[in-house]
Amino acid sequence: MTATRSARFSKAASGATACIIAILAILYLCAVYWSYRLLLRAPRPLNKAIGVKLQRYAPGESSHRVAYGFLVFSSLAELGVSSWLLSQYKFNNNAPNDTIVTGLGLLIFCSCWTAITGAAFTVLFIHPVWSTTPWASLGVQGLWVITTWAFWVAGAAITNTSFPALFSRGICYGLVYCKHIQTLFGEWLSMYVPSNLVDSFVALSVLELLVLASGMVVVMWLAWHSTRQILLSAPVS
Repeated sequence: MTATRSARFSKAASGATACIIAILAILYLCAVYWSYRLLLRAPRPLNKAIGVKLQRYAPGESSHRVAYGFLVFSSLAELGVSSWLLSQYKFNNNAPNDTIVTGLGLLIFCSCWTAITGAAFTVLFIHPVWSTTPWASLGVQGLWVITTWAFWVAGAAITNTSFPALFSRGICYGLVYCKHIQTLFGEWLSMYVPSNLVDSFVALSVLELLVLASGMVVVMWLAWHSTRQILLSAPVS
């Protein structure tokens, strides 16, 4: 009876999670499409040379749209898997330890933060009117990248330490929902990449960190270029 009840809850949780994630992804695509149509009708003006470079690296261009799209969709995927795992642990009371529950909760927060704010920034930078507000400035974007990066570092670190010695070259030992955890933490990479090149707990969050780190490099380069241009154009007394 208990096994049947658990199986029914698992199926219901899987269906509900899949539907919610799909709806959120569709809403994100609709918002991006709506903003892009507005951009085509009324291109935003650029009044200085740095604006051209900023627009090149902003979500309005294909390269940055891919980066923001990856952050949003990978966060939604991480949100779906983390939420499902946490609901199973809570319902069946079979979590290996309390740290895992805390780590999954933090990953859910990181996923929600990245998905919501990443989608908002995508629309903000594409929209021809909203992109001229202070919220679309280089400083705000840099602050967001650093904050989001810090969240993912904390989430990945806490969750990574909650699975000591539970994995060995893609094999789980006494761990329920093994395949789901392998999906969440990218354990499949350890079966194809030598252990001296990648840790067993490489996760989607690691990919998020790499993209955010690249974003920090781009933001710092743009800030340096803008400052240098201002200093060079300043009148000499």
